[in-house]
Amino acid sequence: ARYDTATTNLQNHVASCEKRVAPPEHAITTYATGGAYNKGALRFWLGMQCVKRQRPFEMARDPELHEQYKVLNPNVNLKDVKSPQTISSDIKEFRALSISEVKNSLAKYDGFFHLSFDGWTAPNVLSFLGIDVNYCDDEGHLVGYTLDFTP
Repeated sequence: ARYDTATTNLQNHVASCEKRVAPPEHAITTYATGGAYNKGALRFWLGMQCVKRQRPFEMARDPELHEQYKVLNPNVNLKDVKSPQTISSDIKEFRALSISEVKNSLAKYDGFFHLSFDGWTAPNVLSFLGIDVNYCDDEGHLVGYTLDFTP
């Protein structure tokens, strides 16, 4: 009969969803073995650590760092970050992806900007010149971007 279709559709939907969701007994196993491992997230956070904390890309080869990550999650495979060049290329991709967000953020702001030039010397004795833009958002927080820099 036609009225059975709605119930049948619901039952079919539930059955298809249950195939995609791990049963509860597997959830505790995943948690106990360190949780889910995400290669992309690992590469993202290694890159962000280098950028935000001025860490060298060579940290990709650091055996102690590998051990620290293994303690936190035994499923981590730092061979996914093959070399310092992997981190370098990831950071270049972060920059390319963030340009439109920076443009949108600056376009939305309806106040004054402070444009500055900043020079510094890196620990490896390379000198850099950067172009920075800063402003205060509506809540009074300082927002700043390095637009470009050259060695």
